[in-house]
Amino acid sequence: MILVWITAAVLGPLASLTPFSEPSGIGASGELRAKMSYKMCQVVNGAIFSCPGGWYQGKAVVLHGGVYKECSITNGEIFSCGGWYQGKAVVLHKGAYQECSITNGAIFSCGGWFQGNAVAYTDK
Repeated sequence: MILVWITAAVLGPLASLTPFSEPSGIGASGELRAKMSYKMCQVVNGAIFSCPGGWYQGKAVVLHGGVYKECSITNGEIFSCGGWYQGKAVVLHKGAYQECSITNGAIFSCGGWFQGNAVAYTDK
């Protein structure tokens, strides 16, 4: 836990460039925070319904460093990523999971709310 806080302190503004910028553990106001990780979840009407399994293992399109990339996920955490993603992917966009067309790592267009299984960064 100390290493996480030291790393955030050393990185300063750069710490916000990763999807891990939401800290786990004890927040600044003393509240407990759950640990976020990537999991395979059931999505209904664009919202997470349940995440019945454990940590996700495999490849997923994630927002990393401010752009969408296809990354290898190990034990629910990003292990490595390629370059900017091109194609369709289910992503959290404007508060809901949607299937979006992504060009040069940025959302180009999205459909309606997604229904089905999707990899999500969550504390559920």
